[in-house]
Amino acid sequence: MKIEHIAMYVNDLEKAKEFFVKYFGAVSNEGYHNKNTDFRSYFLSFEGGARLEIMNRPSMEDPEKTPARTGMIHLAFSVGSREKVDELTAVLKADGYEVLSGPRTTGDGYYESCIVGIEGTRSRSQCKRTAQDVPGGGKNRMGGKIKKLLNSEKTMQVVNLFFLLAMLIPGLGIIYLAYLLWIVYLVYFIRRTTSKTIKAWNSVLIVLASCMIIANLYFMLRPA
Repeated sequence: MKIEHIAMYVNDLEKAKEFFVKYFGAVSNEGYHNKNTDFRSYFLSFEGGARLEIMNRPSMEDPEKTPARTGMIHLAFSVGSREKVDELTAVLKADGYEVLSGPRTTGDGYYESCIVGIEGTRSRSQCKRTAQDVPGGGKNRMGGKIKKLLNSEKTMQVVNLFFLLAMLIPGLGIIYLAYLLWIVYLVYFIRRTTSKTIKAWNSVLIVLASCMIIANLYFMLRPA
């Protein structure tokens, strides 16, 4: 399940569309107009698939937009880098939009600025701090990739491929690598699962794989 789009009413539909197209790279559809109700709207599509519907109709309520009100409080746009955050913030400021904060690094790891955008709606341009920006981040990112790989079906496919190669090309030691990969795979899932049954079964398979390695080594090294 995913959010299909977010919708917001605006007073000036064309100006709101121009704001998101000019500063945040939105692509607009041709618009919709219900002649019976005089309801009008545009769907704005952004890089990555997110969509925003901006709407207008007669007799809308327009209460004061206080900073700590309930409901939607801001729209955040990922621009890709710290340099782009700085650049976009400078452009918006030069064009007369109020910069409320930043550019700065937040406590939860974002480098961002917050501006008062169209009709008082707050807009944030930001980039997420990468693993390279924090001590030990490269190791954390590598560990995350390894965990993601072990969680995928590709890992077992690789293990099966090594077993197949060992059958097709015997005598090259491929079988040992296949068993070692299988053991690593099983150990990972023992540490990850909370099921005692799965832990016990995987432990049995690890013992079996270890015995197979020893048996293969014995038959390979024994005198002819």
